[in-house]
Amino acid sequence: DTEMKEAEPKKERDLQCNVYTLEYRKRYFYFLKEKHMKPKEEASAANVNYDTARKWKKTYDDDPERDIPVKKTNKTS
Repeated sequence: DTEMKEAEPKKERDLQCNVYTLEYRKRYFYFLKEKHMKPKEEASAANVNYDTARKWKKTYDDDPERDIPVKKTNKTS
């Protein structure tokens, strides 16, 4: 037979997700389009995570007609 033990309590997560408003996105794309800074400098100046900024830029590069990419949500309307 197998002896069952009490489950260990869940550990607190150190990471947290950032929620970026449209204002953050506009600020990042301002630095991207107008200031022509290096990618890390753009992200830092806009106070945005570098990896997040890379995703925004890739989305923009894939379809520049869309203008500033917005977060995909599960809206039902």
